[in-house]
Amino acid sequence: MTFAEAEEYLSSLISYEKYGRAKYGQQTFSLTVFRHILERLGNPERQLRAIHVAGTDGKGSVCQYLTCILQQAGFSVGTYTSPHLQTVRERIQINRVPIDELDFANQVERVRPILDSLPDALPAETPEGERNPPSFFEALTAMAFLHFADKQVDYAVIEVGLGGRLDATNVILPIACVLTALDLEHTDLLGPDLESIAREKTGIAKPGTPFFISRQAPGLESYIESLCVEKRAIPCLAGAAADVNILERSADGYVFENNLTWTATEKGSWNLIPEAGTDKPMVYRTPLLGNHQVRNAALAVNVLLWLREREVILQLTSEILQQGLDKADWPARIEVFKKGEIASPVVILDCAHTVQAAKTLRETLDELFPTQERVFVVGFLKGKSIEKCLSQLIRKNDVLFCTCSHSARSLSSDEVFHLAVAAQSMGEIPVETVIENIGSAESLKDILLRVQQEKTVTIAGSVYLAAELRRVLFSLGYRPLRRCQDSTDRR
Repeated sequence: MTFAEAEEYLSSLISYEKYGRAKYGQQTFSLTVFRHILERLGNPERQLRAIHVAGTDGKGSVCQYLTCILQQAGFSVGTYTSPHLQTVRERIQINRVPIDELDFANQVERVRPILDSLPDALPAETPEGERNPPSFFEALTAMAFLHFADKQVDYAVIEVGLGGRLDATNVILPIACVLTALDLEHTDLLGPDLESIAREKTGIAKPGTPFFISRQAPGLESYIESLCVEKRAIPCLAGAAADVNILERSADGYVFENNLTWTATEKGSWNLIPEAGTDKPMVYRTPLLGNHQVRNAALAVNVLLWLREREVILQLTSEILQQGLDKADWPARIEVFKKGEIASPVVILDCAHTVQAAKTLRETLDELFPTQERVFVVGFLKGKSIEKCLSQLIRKNDVLFCTCSHSARSLSSDEVFHLAVAAQSMGEIPVETVIENIGSAESLKDILLRVQQEKTVTIAGSVYLAAELRRVLFSLGYRPLRRCQDSTDRR
């Protein structure tokens, strides 16, 4: 089987990412079929020492920080994330190198006979409502587990795809679970409020396993803590302490202090608090931009320090922690592009598609580019709170171009335009905002020619849009700022 044939086969499987929603629940997203698949593959997931990461915003970044630090410590690290930007191989990486085409095709050949035999080959006692055909995501998850087991990685960092409780990744028995900040997303599937979403996300908690909780909306952390207690997991709450002191902000990276320590509570939880009497707190730097990335970096560091203190993971010195953070690279997450020495605008590429992510993007733009006039190019998938996202992003006199990606789930540029106009008429974005409908994403070339050097162009919305426009930027000679400085390109 060639790589192209492997891709073609996977594309024949049902993909909830590409083609929209199914009814969320045990009958649709049951793990019965997936556990059967893994059993026939020899249960490769049982060979993994995994860290399981769920959440709404920041889970991919936390995965990158954990991976880079563990790799810097000399460990072999498998990382499984989704979705991808350029190639499906990005989802399955070892030491931050995507699985090669030959290994990818070989893993498809291993799982295909099992997938093709379903649902007929399921045990007779399998409930009729759970006899679902295997999905694209389940196939890739099984391939990732096989690949990591074959290569005998020391650790695996596994990102949840959707929710947590019924996600295909929730078959592992991890050494730790991490929950990043929650926001209202996939409300048609996970529930209408943060408590409902928290119940689904906390579904990855396991008895006796530390469950690290990033700072959440007021009152939500204690609720998540109670869910962990129900599952006999060990709640470890970062809380407000995760907002560490930031010493420097620039387009080159953020520098911050970390003087935090874990303290046990009487009820068996752990709280992250400032360490008393620390005259010289550790200073770290993250090349990923934004206050939220500092929070993610501090969370990753303190997760690993908790595990080091219990001798679960050794070899983690302060130097290793810093060197690992500095190598973190997460494309299309407030990624700054420049075009060499040619007079052209700075371009910021981000896939902010939730209200909180849009707010975070706006805060980072205000910090790094406070005086520049702003041009936005936005496109969204169906089911997003677009008017609220735009209300967080747009300032007075900003220019807004509406476009779309080629994803089957993408809203058309006409639909995005009409929603933006409606948001303006309701006062959610300033009346001074110039709104244009540019149709296809290829129009970015014309926009960049029209925009003056002293302005910034920010691309935001879906991952699919970010992937398409990232390719356009490279074709026009733009390069990520950090890679321009490092003279490397690891696309």
